Amino acid sequence: TGMLKRSGLLLERRVAQTDAEGRVGAAWAESTVVVHNLPPDANETLVRTAFARCGRIASVTVGHVTAEGGSSFAVVRFTSADALHRAALLDETKVGGREVRVRQ
Repeated sequence: TGMLKRSGLLLERRVAQTDAEGRVGAAWAESTVVVHNLPPDANETLVRTAFARCGRIASVTVGHVTAEGGSSFAVVRFTSADALHRAALLDETKVGGREVRVRQ
């Protein structure tokens, strides 16, 4: 996995399945949340630990805002929609000492 830096964001390079027009598949969207406001030093282990109780995690991608005082975010893909709904309940809870926002 390589790293990609663009527009002040540092992202792990991952591949998502898309259709012929470049849209991410509905199944992917129905099992994925974005976690905002993670600490700047967040990593995959921190995110997996925080969301493991929600259900089986298929993948985690962590991105870092490179601006001074930045934060991190993560894209968490679960193996089921039920896990996604449990993850949504973690909105406004603390992960790594920071209150996170969890969005579908």
